[in-house]
Amino acid sequence: KAQLSYIEINRDGPAIEPGSRNYKRAFLRDGCLTSASLLRMGFVDEVRQYLDWYAARVQTNGWVPPILMNDGSINKGFGWDNEYDSQGEFVFAMMEYYRFTKDRAFVEKHFDAIVQALKYLEMLRNQTLVTGYMADQPAPERFVGILPKSISHEGYFPPVHSHWDNLFALKGWKDGAEAARLLGKTDVAAWADDQYRQLRKSVRLSMDRTVEYKKIDFVPASADYGDFDPTSTT
Repeated sequence: KAQLSYIEINRDGPAIEPGSRNYKRAFLRDGCLTSASLLRMGFVDEVRQYLDWYAARVQTNGWVPPILMNDGSINKGFGWDNEYDSQGEFVFAMMEYYRFTKDRAFVEKHFDAIVQALKYLEMLRNQTLVTGYMADQPAPERFVGILPKSISHEGYFPPVHSHWDNLFALKGWKDGAEAARLLGKTDVAAWADDQYRQLRKSVRLSMDRTVEYKKIDFVPASADYGDFDPTSTT
């Protein structure tokens, strides 16, 4: 009950915030996970308001702003356009709402935004599929077919290939396929399933090659560093 109260205290209208004072912004990363908590405790209205508010700000090219200011404008602070975990988080949050409410109309209302977010994910992955990508680096295959460099993980600067992005992307493709099947969009579901399988294969190969190259015995948080970061793998 105390944690639910803190979530409510930190909300600003529809904006779910990760905290107060320095966090007078709505991060989709924190918001999607907070939404999952709220849904489990029966607080569905707050989540619907947040997701409706966020979905209205998905750009026409499918880019999902990772951080919004509380007035609904896009946060343009440091690295604002170089975070890619929000693409998968957006789709996950939409379908998590559906799983708890069975509100099919909600999914139908936002289906176009879901598809656009996934198309943006496909565009991002295509950047690392070009011939010779990162060929000047040792074990370059660890970078191929995953999402490009980002600073989604706040500890990464300069940007690196963060599996934080890839794991949320996999969840996004999986939930996007679920949304499409729910609405009878079999062509979209087949596309999402195929993209999921391709990315999953690339992520697994990247992790395996990183483990071999870095001589580690844990799941790497990024392909570049082969670093240990429990938050990323969680």
